[in-house]
Amino acid sequence: MLCLMQLVLLISIIASVIFLTVYGAGIYTWSVLLVALCLAGMACFSVYKNGSSHKSESGGKISFYPLIYIAIVGFILLTLVPLPKPLTVITGNTRYKQNCVAAEILDRAEELGICKPVPHLFSTTRNRAGTLRILLLLVAAYSAFEAVRLLSYRNRITYLNILVFVGVTVAVLGYLSYSVFPQDNKLWWMFTVGQSHHRHSAGCFLNINHYAGFIAMLSIAALGVTVLNVRAKRWGLAVLTAISTLVMSGFAATATSRGALIALAAGLFTLAFLVLFRTKGRVRIGGFILIALVVIVGVALGLNNPKVRDRVASLRHPYSDPGGNPRLNAWAGATRLWKSYPVIGVGANAFRFGYLQHKDTENRKPRRFAENEVLQILSEGGILGMCLSLLLLFSILRVLFRNIQKSKKQNPTSVAESLDKDVDNSSVAVCAIAVLVTAGAHSMFDFILHLPLYAIVLATIVGAGATLRQDHKLYRAAIILTLLVAIGLIPLLKPLTKYDKDGYVISASNDQLAKLLTWTPTNTMVLRRLAASIRRINKSETDVFAEEILIKISEYDPTNFKSWINLGNILLKRGDKIGAKECFDKATEIRCWAPVPKI
Repeated sequence: MLCLMQLVLLISIIASVIFLTVYGAGIYTWSVLLVALCLAGMACFSVYKNGSSHKSESGGKISFYPLIYIAIVGFILLTLVPLPKPLTVITGNTRYKQNCVAAEILDRAEELGICKPVPHLFSTTRNRAGTLRILLLLVAAYSAFEAVRLLSYRNRITYLNILVFVGVTVAVLGYLSYSVFPQDNKLWWMFTVGQSHHRHSAGCFLNINHYAGFIAMLSIAALGVTVLNVRAKRWGLAVLTAISTLVMSGFAATATSRGALIALAAGLFTLAFLVLFRTKGRVRIGGFILIALVVIVGVALGLNNPKVRDRVASLRHPYSDPGGNPRLNAWAGATRLWKSYPVIGVGANAFRFGYLQHKDTENRKPRRFAENEVLQILSEGGILGMCLSLLLLFSILRVLFRNIQKSKKQNPTSVAESLDKDVDNSSVAVCAIAVLVTAGAHSMFDFILHLPLYAIVLATIVGAGATLRQDHKLYRAAIILTLLVAIGLIPLLKPLTKYDKDGYVISASNDQLAKLLTWTPTNTMVLRRLAASIRRINKSETDVFAEEILIKISEYDPTNFKSWINLGNILLKRGDKIGAKECFDKATEIRCWAPVPKI
């Protein structure tokens, strides 16, 4: 029975990863929810079906990452709780003022017949739908982590080998999709998606940066798996995974993604360091030879590509680089945003609704992400969110390093382990640490951890290096919570899918806009749409109301020259030429070429 459960669990994990890989890397919310439900359900069933036959390893030592994970989920859930407007004063003066403004706009819009009454319930987060999406991503990643951790050592190795072949398939087809047979705004030449904000899509990813980061991470994993195969004397698999490593690292080096190159270099250095101290004899020599080959292939292909040479050279002058300078501006804006919400942040995935007030006037485009996961967490979760995230990372690293330090087990301590011979999970832990470093390096230059496929695959690799099955109420509580949250998100699929998208705001009715304003009180696009609906009534009182909304928009997004032009047009219509001129001057100050009316 136990062998059958292990097989079903392994198939579920592999099927989930392949499903996300084929179907958009998780850009469709329902697909991530489906994976979360599947893996959390399988993990729960596995624990309770066979929990009595498993004992805690490492002399009863318990890791505390489940407790920290529960604390993070609880923190996010607290920021999602809808509160009546008077009670939101406990969330801080800034949020309370924003809620009061939104409630006043809704009341006056209702009086004018613009929209139906909407309950004045506001969450701590400034983007309730976006925070729900982060909660979904978190439970999906943790489900994947626990599902792999519940596998036996043999099945973990099987999964990692299959993952390597999934990665090399993505690498080859992705390269073909952007270099040989361009797929433009489609994924895998089949699924049509919106045009990427940065570059053309590649494989199952919306742009080449994400594709390169994914295969860079999996190339490091493949390198670690090759060392595992060599140690286990699986020579055929070792050759195949070694070739896969060279292929993936070569494509990562030629994808012109500087973040992926830095991540690849960091992963190689970490793996080389760990191989030096963890292996001996032929395995150590073979490992260093393979690492050297990866470096040689990457450098040779990179230097042979003029685009790669130019992008690497641009790192020496980041302020003049068209790709680097916007990132530096985003980092500065994220820091200023954090200072406005220092303790608990602006809310998970609410960055774009707070960043507008703090972005550089030279940077016209709004941003959804800070292009740096550390600053993203700091600005969205504040000091509390950052501390919880660091504690979670530290606790997981502690488990991995503890596995590395342990010698090979002589007496298996669980039924799952007794299925295997020569259990040595320390080697898998080495691979997991190198992959974590790779992901960490890339996340300093991109929002790579926000990609569902990347985050879930990363979680499975780390889970493979974690402690073999432990039976403890803390672990059970974390898995049960994960399943309950995933089930609770099912009726919220519509807001998860639509409420956080600009396209939905553009086509939404006035009643829907009113509801969206309670979900995102500082959403300037919603306010702009409401102001436009109010102006269509074409009365003096409605013009004054629309003017007040536009003034508030200019406070939430002071660097948007269009808002100043719209406000100036209203003032000019009312006969206030001085006020209109000030607005037009503000617009031209932000953009010297702004098309403003002559007074």
